[in-house]
Amino acid sequence: MPFERGLWGCGGVRSTFSARSSRFKSSSFRDFAMASPIKIYKPPKNDVLLAFANAVDAWSSVEWQMAMLFRSLTTPEDLTLAASVLHSVTGFRNQVDMIEAAANVSLRNHPAALQPVLNLTGRARSNNTKRNALIHGRWKETECITNGQYTHTELHRDYSPDNPLGLFFKTAEDERKARGNSRFYLQDLNRAKQEFKQLADDLFAAQSQMGQIVPPRPPAKYSP
Repeated sequence: MPFERGLWGCGGVRSTFSARSSRFKSSSFRDFAMASPIKIYKPPKNDVLLAFANAVDAWSSVEWQMAMLFRSLTTPEDLTLAASVLHSVTGFRNQVDMIEAAANVSLRNHPAALQPVLNLTGRARSNNTKRNALIHGRWKETECITNGQYTHTELHRDYSPDNPLGLFFKTAEDERKARGNSRFYLQDLNRAKQEFKQLADDLFAAQSQMGQIVPPRPPAKYSP
């Protein structure tokens, strides 16, 4: 697992454990930097990993509800057909395009139902950006030092496609802006899970509301 040292981290406080800092030139620091102290994870490492798993699981509920929404807009009598068609398209954003196209046709005479659906697909696009950062990110560790003494290690997930060494911030404000977008600590992972869960719940509710607004379609008739 890669390490990140001396960047803005440790709860937004600049770590003094910095390979770049000119304040540490003594051999004692170099010896300390090369050592492998027993790591104390704060918050606990397993809590962070579980929060990541919960966020990913919450996103799976979003994808399921998106398929259910597509079914409601196209073939409400056949979930298998709707899901097969939707998932034949590569890429989540392309699937959202399909759902919006179906909504614009199926709900064209029901603006009270159409606009909430389009609002939800817009949220899905935005949240998918966060989901991608989570999935394609890498685990990083920041070793925090107070008064020259190791205190604890913070585990977080960084998404930095342009820099294989990870994210680098010049100020605490830069690091703060990245939180929940390209850098995820425990609280950011928990927040992502809640956002994804809320989106899935709202997608489910929209289908119920849509059913109350839009009259049921008659069964399709097939000619022999």
